[in-house]
Amino acid sequence: MSGDSEAELNDAQRARAAEVFEYLQERERVYGAAYPFYLNQRRLYLTDISDSRSLYLFLLHCSVLRYVPSAADRTRLTARFEELSLEVLRALMPPAAQVHLFGKNAEMQNGRYAGQLADKLDRLVSDLGEQARFDKTDFGPKDFGDNGLDLVAWVPMGDELNGRPVVFGQCACTPQWVSKQHTSSGAAFNEVMSQTVDPLNMCFIPFDFRRADGAWYKRPSIHRSIPVDRRRLMSLSGVVKDGVINELTASDWAEKLDYAALNSSRGLAGKDL
Repeated sequence: MSGDSEAELNDAQRARAAEVFEYLQERERVYGAAYPFYLNQRRLYLTDISDSRSLYLFLLHCSVLRYVPSAADRTRLTARFEELSLEVLRALMPPAAQVHLFGKNAEMQNGRYAGQLADKLDRLVSDLGEQARFDKTDFGPKDFGDNGLDLVAWVPMGDELNGRPVVFGQCACTPQWVSKQHTSSGAAFNEVMSQTVDPLNMCFIPFDFRRADGAWYKRPSIHRSIPVDRRRLMSLSGVVKDGVINELTASDWAEKLDYAALNSSRGLAGKDL
């Protein structure tokens, strides 16, 4: 490598390192006492764990699943992430709304949408007052999946007719969320059911999908969906509100999700802190 090339590489590495610390400083500022790390002399340290910091670590684990060594822990993390997303969606909807898990979850009972996919879709079509556009033979008898839909919510309008506010949700714990966000869109269900109006498509992700200035990290990656990233999850869960930490609420989440044991696996590799 020539001297000029080596100098350019060093400059690029220094610029990248400076950018990383800008991200870390912004997260320290935004999450406040809920941020489980602190910066000192350009070094990052893990601080004492509180319930709010434990929730952050839970989301951090969900965002780096490939570094969690236990397959059982990975399954539990994704299941608990869906549970958190479901409750956040429930908090966003009006009190009269129906909010349900549609996908299969290893940790939660799914009473409303259970069994074969064709039966689940039949129930969904009925719930929304729409007309089915599929035949049960379109799905195999061993298909117990979710057709790309994890969460569903709608607001009853006082009758059984179609035409009501509907939300479809996808929960994604991998970088492939960019492509997966389409699976819960109205367009993805055009061949499944009639749709009087397109549902709101929400994509729940455990990543802090922000630049150092707080803007979306890569805005073109958001494709006609409402992203609910780590920052929004921490806020909408009631744990971090305008920089104020509610440890009582965080304690409720810790008990509900039982993620203290999950965090003990600590399968992190210094990613996305």
